[in-house]
Amino acid sequence: APAAPSKVVSAQSTSAIKLTWTKVSGATGYQVQQYVNKKWKTVATTKKTYYTVKKLKANKSYKFRVRAKAGKYYGSYSKTYTAKTVPLKPTLTVKAGKKQLTASWKTVANITGYEVQYSTSKKFTKKTTKKVTIKKAKTKKTTIKKLSKGKKYYVKVRAYKTVGSKKIYSAWSSVKNVKVK
Repeated sequence: APAAPSKVVSAQSTSAIKLTWTKVSGATGYQVQQYVNKKWKTVATTKKTYYTVKKLKANKSYKFRVRAKAGKYYGSYSKTYTAKTVPLKPTLTVKAGKKQLTASWKTVANITGYEVQYSTSKKFTKKTTKKVTIKKAKTKKTTIKKLSKGKKYYVKVRAYKTVGSKKIYSAWSSVKNVKVK
């Protein structure tokens, strides 16, 4: 029987997880399983060393394992691999004030916080862009002060979830701009 794939890695979106694993010498195919309703379910049999599991829910953890097949014999399973889909992106609203702006958004479920970026450049260049990190999931707005009067600012927000020491980010909201009074 073939050896177990030694490493499984993933790339995430809000509704899909792409699994990639090490090639097993002599393997003619691979079986991908997902842990669903307290049991392992085969979601794919493939000859490739990757597979994308689709129709998943945003910001949720999923468990997978992979085993190689050589002819009619299956090898042992890889270690169980847990991957998380990305949070949904927040919807942003921006209001201008006197030398300040207020960015507000609809909260995203089951996240750790938000990151707001604001810039005087439409392209959010490094020199012109500043960042505010909001560490509370229930926070719905932030006010950015000490801005230049009469200047146009571009703003975007994204949600993040901390998993271990890693942050998983949503996509950025659409960019809004306001002219500060």
